[in-house]
Amino acid sequence: MNEICIFDPIGADPETGVGMTAKQFDANLKALGSPGAFLLRINSPGGDVMDAMAIYSMLKASRARITARIEGIAASAASLIAMAADYIEIAPNAFMLIHMPYTTATGSADDLATAAGDLKRMSDSYAKIYSARSGQSVAAVKALMDEDRLMSADEAIRLGYADNLAGGMGDAPNMSSLPRKHCATIKAARRDRSFGWDAALALASGKRKFNLQRDRSINASWERAINSVKAESADAAGNGWDKALAKAFGKR
Repeated sequence: MNEICIFDPIGADPETGVGMTAKQFDANLKALGSPGAFLLRINSPGGDVMDAMAIYSMLKASRARITARIEGIAASAASLIAMAADYIEIAPNAFMLIHMPYTTATGSADDLATAAGDLKRMSDSYAKIYSARSGQSVAAVKALMDEDRLMSADEAIRLGYADNLAGGMGDAPNMSSLPRKHCATIKAARRDRSFGWDAALALASGKRKFNLQRDRSINASWERAINSVKAESADAAGNGWDKALAKAFGKR
C-alpha cells in the first residue's frame, strides 16, 4: 500500500530545519498521485499548530481512503493530524497525547492579551476536531486537553480517538520534544509492557509469574478476558480493561 511517514516533529525546527512542514507533506501527498487508499504512519512528538492544521486540511480534502497507524506516539499536533484519517489504528505499546496549544510571546500587555485570545481560538478549533472524531462532547475533550492527557493505546480506543489495535508492537515513541513528565511516564509504561500481557494477567489474577504460551489454564483465562473485553465495549459505562479483567478472573 502507498504510505506517507511522519516520524519527525511537525513544522521545521528553527535551528536544525528538521521537521515535517505542511509544504513537505503536500509534496509527499502529491507524489503518491491519485491512490484509492494510503497508509499514514505516525511517530511524532507534535509541533507547530498551523502546520498541523494545514496537513489535517489536506488529508480531509483527499479522496483517498486514509488509514492512520500510530506506531510510537501521536502527540499534540501529530494527534490532530491523525484525526483526519478514515480509520485510526494504534500499536499496543503506542501512545496519544492531547493538550491545549501553547506558545511563547513577547510585547506589551495588549500583545500578550492578543496572543492569549489567539491560543483560545486555536484550542477551540482543536477541541471541535477531537470531539467530531471521538464522539466525546467538546467539554469532555477540553477536560482531557486541560489535563495534558497521555493516553495508552487501550485508552485511546476506549475514548474514541482510535479505532483498533495495530498488528505488531510498533516503534519506540519519538520523544524528541515531549515534556519531561511525559517521557518518564512513557518509559515506565513501556518497561511494564515489555513483560507482555502475561504481566497484566498476573496482576489481574494475583499471580506472579506464568508463561501464557505454555499454561493452558492461563490461555483459557485469557480467552475469557478477550470475551469480557468484547462485551465491555458495548457497555455504555465503558469501564474498559479493569472491569473486563475483573470479570474474567472472578474479582467482581
